[in-house]
Amino acid sequence: DLIYRKAIEKKLLDKNEDELSEDEKIALIFLPGFSSIDSDNETSGRGVGMDIVKTSIESAGGQVIIQTELGKGTVFKLELPIHTGCQYTLK
Repeated sequence: DLIYRKAIEKKLLDKNEDELSEDEKIALIFLPGFSSIDSDNETSGRGVGMDIVKTSIESAGGQVIIQTELGKGTVFKLELPIHTGCQYTLK
């Protein structure tokens, strides 16, 4: 619910909540400009990041999977294909 409310508050979405599935609501974090923080700080709140992460992973042939359960937590899975002969550097 927080994700949906923040997307509406930041005018990133104009759909009614009942028009979205739970998965679609969670996927709102990937909208450009989305942030759940009320005020910016040095590392968060500027609404830059998750959309770039998703775009980069998908352009490499991968996907981002989010599993969440209220009161238990959230798991972000980043799946990337293994390419023979390619070298990846994680920073």
